[in-house]
Amino acid sequence: MKILVILTVLLSTLSFAKADEKSMLWPRITVWPTGVDLDIQNYTEDDYSCSGTVYMNHQSRRMSTEYYFGRVYSRGFEHRRFYNRFLNDRIVSASHSIYCYKI
Repeated sequence: MKILVILTVLLSTLSFAKADEKSMLWPRITVWPTGVDLDIQNYTEDDYSCSGTVYMNHQSRRMSTEYYFGRVYSRGFEHRRFYNRFLNDRIVSASHSIYCYKI
């Protein structure tokens, strides 16, 4: 079980952005048993508005969702933490449907 959690954390923190695709925003999520971290790094000179949903899958096969809305300014960084409301039911995986648009 520990190997599965470690593997999930490693896979969820990978960024698939190539060096020439730095102009795009790539929201990344990191899964912890007690919550989910959302990180968005802006490498451009433009401001972006981002919104969408974070989906969290729990150990008991329950799914919970959190809505996200935020602004990422030029050369800025946005960090948001979504906490697990069900403390006896650990989060095992998470995904997102967050999209960013230039302001």
